[in-house]
Amino acid sequence: MPIEKIIDEIQADASRKEEYFNIYVSNLIDEAPAKPGEKAIGKQRAGTYADPFAQLADALMRAKELVAPFKDKVEVKIHMLKGDHYIVENRYDALNIYIPKFAADDLFSLNLDLTIKPLSCGHKVLGTQKVDPSICVSDKKEQVTVYNKIRERLDIKVFEKTRIENIVFDSVDSILPFGTKCLSERR
Repeated sequence: MPIEKIIDEIQADASRKEEYFNIYVSNLIDEAPAKPGEKAIGKQRAGTYADPFAQLADALMRAKELVAPFKDKVEVKIHMLKGDHYIVENRYDALNIYIPKFAADDLFSLNLDLTIKPLSCGHKVLGTQKVDPSICVSDKKEQVTVYNKIRERLDIKVFEKTRIENIVFDSVDSILPFGTKCLSERR
């Protein structure tokens, strides 16, 4: 969805006191790969509930891009779908990697109020009644694990405020030498 349309929708809702966005991240485990002999056709993901990003890194990039046009605080919630998530060296899904369309300058984007948390089954998605129970957490204490395989390149900048709720970052594979095969695998 183009950012202009999102901004128009937010400004049309006069009951909101602040701007906010929801971004969704899939763990890709349940997504069907291309059939043998068939070429996988990738597309730019939108980060919506219906078309979630492939990795947390894409969602972080999108969050910075979304707040760029605003001066005041903008709340962005990144909802991680249930299951294990991986940030890998070689993704093999290059067409799914999010490429920003608008410039975001860290020096002037200090208005990001960021929350990263598992997708709750009680979460309301615009245009739908309920969240699919197979991809959400029902217990507020249930955690989602993100396996960081890109070492120090996992960069979560703190702007106005950053909250990480019930997310475990496991970076044990990051001690392996660059180029090790498992750094590109979701395991």
